[in-house]
Amino acid sequence: MTTSRRPPAAGVLPRALPDLDRGPSEGVTVRVLPVDMLHGGADPARIVRLVRDGDVAVLAVQEFTPQGEAALAVAGIGDLLPYRHLSPEPEAGGSGLYSRHPMLAVSSRRNAGGFQQASATIQPAGAPAVQVVSVHPLAPAGPDMLAGWAADLRDQPPAGGDGPLRILLGDFNATLDHAELRRLIGTGYRDAADAGLVPSRPARDGFSGLVTIDHVLADERIGVRAAEVHTVTDSDHRAVLATLTLPAAG
Repeated sequence: MTTSRRPPAAGVLPRALPDLDRGPSEGVTVRVLPVDMLHGGADPARIVRLVRDGDVAVLAVQEFTPQGEAALAVAGIGDLLPYRHLSPEPEAGGSGLYSRHPMLAVSSRRNAGGFQQASATIQPAGAPAVQVVSVHPLAPAGPDMLAGWAADLRDQPPAGGDGPLRILLGDFNATLDHAELRRLIGTGYRDAADAGLVPSRPARDGFSGLVTIDHVLADERIGVRAAEVHTVTDSDHRAVLATLTLPAAG
């Protein structure tokens, strides 16, 4: 989704070493999982199994269709994550959030590229409320899409500063080689997927798989304990499972 040219080794090799600043280590553990469902066709049983086995508290889905919503429901997602805010649409435009924790407020917005982005403020037990956003900017699939792609990345919400905690997770269609993603992280996020090389696309063998465009960006007040990728059948993305530490409620 970015470029087919092999990136210089000097730009890639430093990422094989984990970021030493992983943030706070004490607080409330929460695990989050973004999944690009490839027009709703990703295997729902596999997604539900990842949620169950990974003790996932928040699932963010992109390319989320009415058929994908129905398939996840049949597979039992509601038994694990009973709270939801869903904006399904045909093909690639839909977005959704499922949560173990109550949702205090929800919203959806359509970005300039035409994709929905669902957001919700959730209330984990023992921690402050945190806003989570299912991110999906336009892909830079051609020269005529570059301006829209950059605008969508610029329009992502910045880190909360002294305000509410925020987590952005999803298919960013961008790597750390892209200035707009680095600028967004620079507002006060920590990239969970920067804990070494955790390629997420394409979900196939070969060097071209060493591309991380699916991310979990956590407010710097949130610690990152681990990040790993998992194959999802019938998706062209791997899912990034991140273990985060929220600060304890004061």
